[in-house]
Amino acid sequence: LESLDVVYEEVVYLTREDLSRVYVPGFLAFREAPVVRKLVENLMQKRPDLCGEGKAPQLVMCDGNGILHPRRCGLACHVGVGMDIACVGVAKKLFDMDGLPDVSSFQNHEESSDPTRWVLLGGVSDSEPLHMGAAVMPPKPATKPVYVSSGHRISLETSVLVTLATMRHRVPEPTRHADLRGRDLVRQHDRSLSPQSAQN
Repeated sequence: LESLDVVYEEVVYLTREDLSRVYVPGFLAFREAPVVRKLVENLMQKRPDLCGEGKAPQLVMCDGNGILHPRRCGLACHVGVGMDIACVGVAKKLFDMDGLPDVSSFQNHEESSDPTRWVLLGGVSDSEPLHMGAAVMPPKPATKPVYVSSGHRISLETSVLVTLATMRHRVPEPTRHADLRGRDLVRQHDRSLSPQSAQN
């Protein structure tokens, strides 16, 4: 964890059926959870040395929500519960839900002397605090938070600490590297389909 170097990379190419599933806000898991599960299964099969004692990854970080979701069941919940593995959701956007505080003042924390890097998000249930997630500020110069929540078999506090420990930029390194690699593969694919490359 200290170096944050990439030690394993797996690519799953999507089928036409995968691509035909339209993204509907709030239902990301129905499109992406099968692909994430396939990636985790491939890791467990090909590199068990990178997995824990139960031969599963110690933690999966999803580019989406856990319980900080209108239905309390985002991508990280679908993957975590479906595979019974620890899973945390780190989303770049916050769903508009009743009971969540305004985090706009927290986004301007660089103008404040307050060293706090995260704030709890949630409401009240049966007069008890209900913490569904946290807004976590990345290191400067980034100014927008990410939204962290438990998916399965991990506490919110641990989810936040792992997120902070893997941040060099706004997005934690595991999901940032995956995003960069995915975009690079799309560019390569687009170049291979261009008329100029077809002539060569």
